[in-house]
Amino acid sequence: MDDVARLRAALRAVEAGAKTQPWDRQRPWRVATHVGWHGEVPLVDLHDLKVKHAKAAVRTALDELPALYRRSIDWPFAIISRTINTRGTEDDVSVRFEREIRKRDDKAKRMIAKVIDEAVTELPHSLRDTYIDLLDRLGMAYEHLLPPPPEEDEFEGEE
Repeated sequence: MDDVARLRAALRAVEAGAKTQPWDRQRPWRVATHVGWHGEVPLVDLHDLKVKHAKAAVRTALDELPALYRRSIDWPFAIISRTINTRGTEDDVSVRFEREIRKRDDKAKRMIAKVIDEAVTELPHSLRDTYIDLLDRLGMAYEHLLPPPPEEDEFEGEE
């Protein structure tokens, strides 16, 4: 089963709940139309979901991260990145995402930290702040992702 098929199967309960929304006839949320590929990365579009159903979709996507991680680190990292990069936007779900991570057991939290660690170490230091902030807010170690301290100028102070 490919990753989008896995997510679609896992999100069937969210789809069933979405069918009860008052606007379902005008703006239906279906796994066939709201779960798919965005380039090479699975995407779950939360538009057209009530908050209650959007929360369920986030929880379900988090539940699927270990299976996605086993296939490729890129996909769970993309899910994490896409979610935390909504901070401050009209579509902000970052606080909900963090709340859901906090509810997880230690094994799940370690897996999320591992995904971030492995992917972020490949990024230049200038692009790591968002992930460092997330780890800090979650009370997870992040110091190893900080840039090295600047080297002291051996001529500094000499005239």
